[in-house]
Amino acid sequence: GEDSFPGLVDWLTETLSADSSGVERSGAAQGLAEVLGVMGMERVNALMPSFVNGCRSPLPHARDGHITLMRFLPATLGMQFERLLPQVLPCVLDGLADETEAVREASLGAGRIVVDTYALSSMEVLLPAIEDGISNANWRIRQSSVELLGNLLFRIAGTSGNVFLDGGSDDEGASTEAQGRLITEKLGLEKRNEVLATVYMARSDHVLPVRNAALHVWKTVVANTPKTLREILTTLTNKTIASLSDASSDQQATAGRCLGELVRKLGDHMLPEIVPILTSGLAHHNPEGHRQGVCLGLSEILLSASKAQLSDHMDKLLPAVRTAL
Repeated sequence: GEDSFPGLVDWLTETLSADSSGVERSGAAQGLAEVLGVMGMERVNALMPSFVNGCRSPLPHARDGHITLMRFLPATLGMQFERLLPQVLPCVLDGLADETEAVREASLGAGRIVVDTYALSSMEVLLPAIEDGISNANWRIRQSSVELLGNLLFRIAGTSGNVFLDGGSDDEGASTEAQGRLITEKLGLEKRNEVLATVYMARSDHVLPVRNAALHVWKTVVANTPKTLREILTTLTNKTIASLSDASSDQQATAGRCLGELVRKLGDHMLPEIVPILTSGLAHHNPEGHRQGVCLGLSEILLSASKAQLSDHMDKLLPAVRTAL
């Protein structure tokens, strides 16, 4: 019991914040996690507020030590740690944008452990937090959140995600139809469409590391890009419209590039389906910001489509443009 080792927990906790080597703080984090695993949840619950505060300490070495603790606790507490996720996840996600590289690495490591351990049992807690991170203004949070979403999808699909992608055409990915079905069964069709639309749109992010992370996830979990895009087209189009209506110029630019890429790559197949979706978004019952986003989307289509595509689909485009005017 704790009485046999007086001061042990206090010493380990102090070492988490020590301005010493990262190895020493990591050792203290692992040791404290093992001790807390034996002491039980009552002691963990009593200490958790101080651990959360440590994750947000003004001292970078203290943030590093406390977030590293979150990496080791899932192994020692198992499913008991699951109830603490609402407290822990915000700390981990905030740490992804930390100014100190060691804290960012500790946060991403903790996030991966949490996702690997609880992806199947706490999907309803993990997924919304990760999705919020992908739309964050900080590009480091977006990049790491895309990577964590990939880990979650890889876990569901039963793949490691460690595949070599040659960077060529993405019409065919490294996934299989069976893995795609597993993702759909776990998430449900509507949520699966939302998640894949989020990943596809992140491929057009203005920051290269975010684009690369999203492309890797997409090609690892999607077997056939044209087929999948047709399946998620309505969701993806509505998502781009919402982002075109966003106050953030970066969000608007990302959505515009995404829509332009869709038209350039799959215009002949997509235009007959995209334009009616945009046209319906111009209805007066839609909010003004939404209608403005639709107009920006139409503008992007007109700029990205070839003359032949515009000519072939003028019968659908002209009424939409007239309505917009």
